[in-house]
Amino acid sequence: MLDGSSITNSGSSVSLTLRGRLDTSSYTIQRVSLVKRDAQTLDGVDATWEPVTFGGDWNSGATVPSGGTITSDPVAFDVAVGEDVFLTYWVADGQGTVLRKIASETSTWTINGSDQSSIIDWQALTISDSRRQVFSALRLDVLAGPP
Repeated sequence: MLDGSSITNSGSSVSLTLRGRLDTSSYTIQRVSLVKRDAQTLDGVDATWEPVTFGGDWNSGATVPSGGTITSDPVAFDVAVGEDVFLTYWVADGQGTVLRKIASETSTWTINGSDQSSIIDWQALTISDSRRQVFSALRLDVLAGPP
């Protein structure tokens, strides 16, 4: 989750930048999506779900290089200052470690097992790990004016 305090601009188009860890190999992240948080729950607002593509492909995703960054294609996504946004994705077994400690307001819930990236209501899922200030996202940039 990208905490609302890190959303400092409103707009109707965004791009997502991911950063690879310096201490591990690259990783491939697939089926990335954004969805607004439903109040203070672990559920997303269904109508706000948007796929995030890298080079136009959602299923294949993108490889985030070790120590480097990759930025998504622009995404039509209405966001307002202070709104919490969930970032969901799938990383298959055997990939480099996605999570990394950074000093930002994010939270990460890990669900082990099968691909749950298309699920946006997580209340009923078993969360195997929960961490504060740990994430692969470097930033969510607002590209356009207010919605």
